[in-house]
Amino acid sequence: MDTKLIKFFNKHHIEIPEIKYIKRENGKTNIFLVDGRIIDTFTPLKAILDELPVQEFLNVNKGIAISTSKIYSVKDDLYTMEDGMVFKGRARLPRTVKYEQEKKYNKSKNRQALSIDYQCSIFDHCPLPFLLIGMEYDGNGSGMNGV
Repeated sequence: MDTKLIKFFNKHHIEIPEIKYIKRENGKTNIFLVDGRIIDTFTPLKAILDELPVQEFLNVNKGIAISTSKIYSVKDDLYTMEDGMVFKGRARLPRTVKYEQEKKYNKSKNRQALSIDYQCSIFDHCPLPFLLIGMEYDGNGSGMNGV
């Protein structure tokens, strides 16, 4: 690995298995880590990818690289990560390559449900106030009084 990159990773306490994905945005490369930190740098994405293990990272689109161990599922051109983030992959990939990727990443490991943070975060984006009401029913299908 390049000595500049080693120093950068050491300075920011970045371990390769902790990287979820890397995105190039607004002239900077953002490294998203498992612990929630986002480290930004002016180092080009390609320079970082060239130093990372090829089998552990997938460059799904221009400016986006994802960790193969953090992929939750692949469907068509959409890569869903374990934290719920979805990335659109290259649409020009041959159909056989897309099929092989779906097969590899959807069956390669026992998948758990998406993280609870992601499951609940949908309510953070509601534009209006709301109230959740749970209804309980008995064995006959009649509503139960919560008294």
